[in-house]
Amino acid sequence: MDKSERIPEISDAKNPASPALQFDCAFPGGNVRIFDFDSRNGIVHLDSDFRDSIPDQLWTYFRVRGAAGKKLLFKFTGAGPFRRARVSRPGMAYSLDEGKSWSWTSPETDNKDYYSFSFDFPKDADTVRFATTIPYLETDLNACLATHPSLQRTTLTNSPKGRNVPLIT
Repeated sequence: MDKSERIPEISDAKNPASPALQFDCAFPGGNVRIFDFDSRNGIVHLDSDFRDSIPDQLWTYFRVRGAAGKKLLFKFTGAGPFRRARVSRPGMAYSLDEGKSWSWTSPETDNKDYYSFSFDFPKDADTVRFATTIPYLETDLNACLATHPSLQRTTLTNSPKGRNVPLIT
């Protein structure tokens, strides 16, 4: 799935003016493939996007818009070339403020097989982000370094795709 691609779906049959649901990962660290959305039953079939990942590096980080007040069931499909992503033991991490703060879904709402989870979207939640674990991105590192001037960033090496790999001393 192209990071900018969204899968627009249904308007609520009871309220045709309600916004369509949107699923995407068009932000730093975002990673998901949406295979299907069963709007009638509120089931999203998804998995990690394995595009150039090592098979055991499974993470999922995605955003849902337009689901305020709805309950959805997310099922990891295993349709990827390796194996399917899993829900971590504390559940899925979720953020109601675009990734600034995080909470965990309740293990009681997650299926015991670790391959699915359900979520009741708060009525005022326009956007919710979900992740396999709480993301730590370059912006988080930059904020940390800004508050700790004794730490220095240099380049350890370059990644296979040419990005600097930082060394913090």
